[in-house]
Amino acid sequence: MLPFLQQRLAQESDGDVKSALAIALANLQLSSTSPEVRLQAIELLGRQMILKLRRSLQPFTRAEHEPDARVRAAADESLNSISHRMKVGIF
Repeated sequence: MLPFLQQRLAQESDGDVKSALAIALANLQLSSTSPEVRLQAIELLGRQMILKLRRSLQPFTRAEHEPDARVRAAADESLNSISHRMKVGIF
């Protein structure tokens, strides 16, 4: 599934479809063995204005789920960004 989404994302020209593909790809990348890939996925998801993504990010703030401190920090930052946008009505 990952290679298919990466290929479609690279070929897509419609902005809305491209955004949806990027979100789907990032959600799959959260289970990557690479901290760098998880970090990039979390940063992308943190920039998105979709409330349900908070559920995807929350486990990555806990050491028992995410061993890499940089990924946990990025997850915290992303969740804080989402919360801030909710408070100021940017969603």
